[in-house]
Amino acid sequence: MQKYINIGFIVALVALGFYIVRLQVFNGMQSVQLEINNQQGRIQSLSTNIKTIADFLNQQAELSAKQTKGQAPAPAAQQ
Repeated sequence: MQKYINIGFIVALVALGFYIVRLQVFNGMQSVQLEINNQQGRIQSLSTNIKTIADFLNQQAELSAKQTKGQAPAPAAQQ
């Protein structure tokens, strides 16, 4: 009878060990998913900033080209 009790305890401990490992892996996966979501937000923000800068530079290039051709007035001198 003692042999079966010992086997039962061993099985219970192994099952508990698997459960704990599964919880750790699940929590780790949640942390990774949260970090991925944070990174996606940062990437979106950077993408928006890059688009804003590119639009500004394109406008400046167009203005410079127009000034070179004499189609636009030169900007006032800054003091």
